[in-house]
Amino acid sequence: MKFGNLSIRGKILLVLTVLIVILIAINSFSSAFQIKDAVTTSIKAQLSSMGKIASYAVIAGLSFEDPVEVSDAVSSFQEQEIVTYINVTNEAGSNMFTFRREGFPEITAQPERDVYTEIEGEIFQTIPVIDSDKEIGTISLGFSLATRDEIASSNLFINILLSLVIIAIFILSTMFISNKIALGNVDFAISKPNKGSLTASNFP
Repeated sequence: MKFGNLSIRGKILLVLTVLIVILIAINSFSSAFQIKDAVTTSIKAQLSSMGKIASYAVIAGLSFEDPVEVSDAVSSFQEQEIVTYINVTNEAGSNMFTFRREGFPEITAQPERDVYTEIEGEIFQTIPVIDSDKEIGTISLGFSLATRDEIASSNLFINILLSLVIIAIFILSTMFISNKIALGNVDFAISKPNKGSLTASNFP
């Protein structure tokens, strides 16, 4: 059925429904992005904090150029599920230790220093390792963003589901009220001639 063939009531209902759908969609996606940004900010803070702790932990191993000591120093970080990548280099840039979580793609380039780099569901940061005001190496950490994406997707799904319920309630309630008004008009139109006929019979 074309829009032009709809009744005035149908046109109004259709326009209002479309507007509500658009507004709810904008609100749903906006809410999902806001939650995603908030969780990302929290993960960045956690990544930065862990990076600083890890940089202190590897100082001894880097000072003595001892890969085993470096490996032992970061072993506890590997056990955390959110950690997907650890790389430690010495002052000369030589690799001292690398950890990569199974199931994630190989890292071919060192993440940029002192910035957060987000790549395919992960976030990375490389910070210097400082000992007595001297840089003796770097440590890079990578975190999984799977939890963040799950939270954002779950929020979006819930918003869409609630939106559909609201739209359905709006359509049904609008149709119900509209039908009530239409029936009231019909009753009024039927009763009005009857009253007129009674009046006419009383006054021949």
